[in-house]
Amino acid sequence: PDVLRLGIRFRDRRYHYATPLSMLMFAALAVWHGWRMGRRTRVRAIHAFHVFPSGLVGVILSRLLGAPCFVTAVGAEIYDPTRDSGYHSNPLYRGMIRAVLKRADRLSAISSDIAGRVLGFHRGRSVDVLPPPLPAAPPALEGRHEDGFRLCSVSRLARRKGLAVTIRALARLRELPMSYVVVGDGAERESLASLAESLGVVDRVDFRGFVDRATKYRVLADSDVFVLPSYHEGFGICYMEAMSMGLPVIAGPEGGHTDFIVDGENGILLPGIGERELSDALARLYHDPGLRRRMGAANRRRAEDYLPSNLRRRYMAHYSGAADP
Repeated sequence: PDVLRLGIRFRDRRYHYATPLSMLMFAALAVWHGWRMGRRTRVRAIHAFHVFPSGLVGVILSRLLGAPCFVTAVGAEIYDPTRDSGYHSNPLYRGMIRAVLKRADRLSAISSDIAGRVLGFHRGRSVDVLPPPLPAAPPALEGRHEDGFRLCSVSRLARRKGLAVTIRALARLRELPMSYVVVGDGAERESLASLAESLGVVDRVDFRGFVDRATKYRVLADSDVFVLPSYHEGFGICYMEAMSMGLPVIAGPEGGHTDFIVDGENGILLPGIGERELSDALARLYHDPGLRRRMGAANRRRAEDYLPSNLRRRYMAHYSGAADP
């Protein structure tokens, strides 16, 4: 298929974040280019990933081109518990979200949690849960490191990911030989590094920044526990990637990951996002290697359910009939 990439100005280019201005520019350019493409070739269906701004583009093009519009809700565009103000609480923005949800032909969400939040905006609609698949089977990497007990996170370094909580929990466990590898980058990197230094654990925290896929999986293979105490995740593909490598996972109590993480069975769901709760969970896994092995084995099996071949029927049922003549 042809892929048209739009160069959008006013983005945060260092950390690849959208801004309100860049989202509005994207919407305008996407409608224009979509309409031009629709005049040259028949458009049989439109899929918008994210309710806004992509969903706004989708419903406009749906009316212009006479094609059904499918909208998938992802998460942060409709819910972010760390934002006390901003566009999420803006009446105009929330009105646009409701308008998109009302006018889409079919709705889906990447998790049960997000499906419920969609219904909070617009009750009476049917919302299918279509989880994102693992992009491919994980590589066959064997052999853990032997230098102590290693934690890892793969994440954008944003406030809602709870990485500061992990660093504080690590500082509470000074007597245990734990180290922490952080893969990813973001606006919080400098403050997280400063926090690690102020708590005296800077030599135990390794910020790797953005890495390629092979390096990411190598870090996972060399770790003992995957930890990401996010305040909320729409789905959490990073948990699924860690699970596919046989790692036990520690996560927050709320979000789409509760569809596949069962507390005590294949991971630990924290009762609250705090360093005491997290340090207790880390100590529990450190002192119980048998529990780690059982959780890791359960996670390898669970991750297989999210391979593309095992999700195909759910996707086909949702999109069936969209491309019929």
